[in-house]
Amino acid sequence: MQIQFCQSRAIIHCDDRALYQKLSRYFRHCMGHADYSVTVRYQIEYKNKQWLLSRDGEFLHAAPEPLFVFGFLIENLVPTLVNRAHNHVVFHAAGLAHHQHGLILCGESGSGKSTLAACLTGEGFDFLTDELLAFTPDNDLMSGIPLPLVLQADSHFVKNRYLPPNSPDDFPDVVPGVMWLDPHRLRANSMTRSATPRWLVFPQYKADAPLQIKPVSAGRATFRLVQRVVNKVETQHNFAIASRIARQTEAYQLIYGDMDEALAWFKALVG
Repeated sequence: MQIQFCQSRAIIHCDDRALYQKLSRYFRHCMGHADYSVTVRYQIEYKNKQWLLSRDGEFLHAAPEPLFVFGFLIENLVPTLVNRAHNHVVFHAAGLAHHQHGLILCGESGSGKSTLAACLTGEGFDFLTDELLAFTPDNDLMSGIPLPLVLQADSHFVKNRYLPPNSPDDFPDVVPGVMWLDPHRLRANSMTRSATPRWLVFPQYKADAPLQIKPVSAGRATFRLVQRVVNKVETQHNFAIASRIARQTEAYQLIYGDMDEALAWFKALVG
């Protein structure tokens, strides 16, 4: 199995059919291309009643159940690819697109960006990522690693509006209290690979808060973006790309307590 992000590949060797199928479902939208260089190799094997995980030939983890190895692998693989994406600047942000015009949702964990990304996907936006958004110095496009959306298990708004009744979790029992959701379950053919940044929104959910929208200056947007860089690249690249994004987008601070109001504002924003 080959996983691609930022022109690098991870190769996973796994002989167990059930575990391989689970990994294939999780990474189905970011399978790699053969022309990208191999950045890291993982091996999963069962020996002496233990599931063993190694990376580039070095032991990483052992567990009595394959589910534990699955969880450990996905927590290790993505940061490894991100930190080896030396030609990209990667932000902790969600990314969507409307007619190839990119929408960036940038905020701390708990700000509501993943729930917004899920709802906007269900409402017709194309999905890039709800977690990691990558940019390069030599073009204006943004791209994401299209893993399943990560939502709280009690995300009733998403379940009730976009999923059939009693719809099962795509990956039950991996992380308690968390629901992983394939974007295609929200809307068929909802994925896109890249987009040109057009809007930059810093969302913050506050229960019962009235809808508040404030423009954000390019300087302030640059500062806030730099704080969300997650990979190890030279500082001047961080600032240059964050500044470019801030200059080419309309930036807003969004505070919301009602999802329907927030969705209506986004639809008005993109026209």
